[in-house]
Amino acid sequence: MPHAPGWDHWWLSTDVPLSTKGFWGIGILMLTLSLVNFVKYRFDNQQRVDRINRIEEARNEKLLEDYVGEIKDVA
Repeated sequence: MPHAPGWDHWWLSTDVPLSTKGFWGIGILMLTLSLVNFVKYRFDNQQRVDRINRIEEARNEKLLEDYVGEIKDVA
């Protein structure tokens, strides 16, 4: 596939000012960091939901055991 001449090593080109390359680099770095933060937030949120569900299940199991134990004591 043909491409524009001089674009195979654009980061070495003297036609593009170094500040422009730096802005692109910072932009890519910021996008990468925001993606990492988003994935970490989603993972932490899922862990929090799972922990809450396990606590609720344990509480419900304890309540059920107490209720069944009270019925057996009455009978």
